[in-house]
Amino acid sequence: MSCRFCIALLVVASTLLSAHATTVRPLALDEMTATAATIFHGKCIGNETLREPGTKLIVTRTTFTVEEVMKGSPGTTLTIKQVGGTLPNGDSMQIEGVPTYSVGENYVLFLNGVSTLGLTSPTGLSQGRFNIEMGEGGARATNGRDFREMAAPVPLRNLPKDLQSAPSARVTHIRIDDLKSIVRGLRGVQP
Repeated sequence: MSCRFCIALLVVASTLLSAHATTVRPLALDEMTATAATIFHGKCIGNETLREPGTKLIVTRTTFTVEEVMKGSPGTTLTIKQVGGTLPNGDSMQIEGVPTYSVGENYVLFLNGVSTLGLTSPTGLSQGRFNIEMGEGGARATNGRDFREMAAPVPLRNLPKDLQSAPSARVTHIRIDDLKSIVRGLRGVQP
């Protein structure tokens, strides 16, 4: 067996074992903002699943048009590479918690830095992927978690009114502009 194949096998095994043996700790927005290397609002314009030649891992490359940057310097388009996906021949590799993206959909992503293998994923896995949905009052962001819980460390005066009132109500969607404002505030950046 070649050394590269052994390394690839170890990476896959450790990824699979950790995906099934570990739960991801809920992260607050301040942690996600501090930890992420790149935060942006963008639209998915393509997905390509392939087997990496060097490692033999199944990976998916997803390309986004970048509409607004809140942290980092991703450029006008950004392609990320994540472990997992389904090849045209049906071979598949899925890692629990690693999100997928639909072409044509908008997201706010909090991305980790790129690994030595060229891989990245959102901070806190699915926690760092906010789907943008059109609703009453315009575009709203959600990752399925309660924004009150995620924003708990943020001073109340820095939060949008949705999160300041009715403290017992679960809030899973907030205006995209409010999410961006919170992130900018956590970074000390004015709009």
